[in-house]
Amino acid sequence: MASWRRVASRRVAERAPDLVVELLSPDERPGKVCDTVADWQRAGTHLVWVVDPVSRTARMHLADGREGASRKEGALDGGAVLPGLRIRLSAVLS
Repeated sequence: MASWRRVASRRVAERAPDLVVELLSPDERPGKVCDTVADWQRAGTHLVWVVDPVSRTARMHLADGREGASRKEGALDGGAVLPGLRIRLSAVLS
């Protein structure tokens, strides 16, 4: 896993992580979140989960541009990036 500081400074490890989980703060702006996801994807990350504890939802962003959403009753999964990984969103939010 690479820290955001390394990504922001463009000193990213030779290989980006396959999965990044971004946990939003209550005052996070939507535009900044989009920029952060794009930065991770440019670095080579295949899957970004953006978890919003206020709305109790999560968005999954794939490197190919596809997106998915999950509500608190749903689950986050690794898809083809990390097959078999499945985490209930309620467990992340508790």
